[in-house]
Amino acid sequence: FIENSSLYFSDSKNNKTKIVDGIGYYSLSSDKTKIAYVLSLEKSSLDPYFYIYHISDKSTEKISSETEITPSAIDWSPNDNFLVLNYGTDVVRNAAFLDYQNKNNLFKIQLYGTENGKTVEWISDTEFLFNEPQKVKPEIPAGSGYSTNISKMSVTTKQKEILKQGTSLIMYRLIKNNNGSIYFKESSVTDSNGWLENKINTNYWQMDTSGKNLKQIEESTTL
Repeated sequence: FIENSSLYFSDSKNNKTKIVDGIGYYSLSSDKTKIAYVLSLEKSSLDPYFYIYHISDKSTEKISSETEITPSAIDWSPNDNFLVLNYGTDVVRNAAFLDYQNKNNLFKIQLYGTENGKTVEWISDTEFLFNEPQKVKPEIPAGSGYSTNISKMSVTTKQKEILKQGTSLIMYRLIKNNNGSIYFKESSVTDSNGWLENKINTNYWQMDTSGKNLKQIEESTTL
């Protein structure tokens, strides 16, 4: 937990241990043995590193992220083999994927964040969903001119599949994955001026991880 900009760990006996001051973001591993974290922008001065705190022996690893901008979020994959660092300063951001086991930087992608604030939505130990920026003509006069796709990608093969593709008049935004059911939002306009005039029609949908079995749902279903 964070208290006064410092990161702490508390065990089952409520013993509190300070890990670091000037914390930015952190993520507890699925096996609850490690905490990955990045420092705040003020503390790190664009420090291109992230850190792994090992709860058992209270040791800390310092690992280069090879990013030019300090990450603004960090997350583990379900099996704790991979880490995702979210970084950038624009609405279209970047995510760097790292193989924690082998300490290798794998690849980077551009993305929008999900509606629930996560960088990506994992659907298995190696596959994830993300909101992918889509260049369109004519450009959308919001969101840096991009539309958005809902895409699926493998960390191991780097193969990507677009499940829902945005256009100049339609944007898709991933909300969450829940046991193989993908919930997403569809925003559409009848002409380009609709984006600026806020004449946007919004619908909510559900589909499976292959992009099939599409079903329209009420917004409350996604909460």
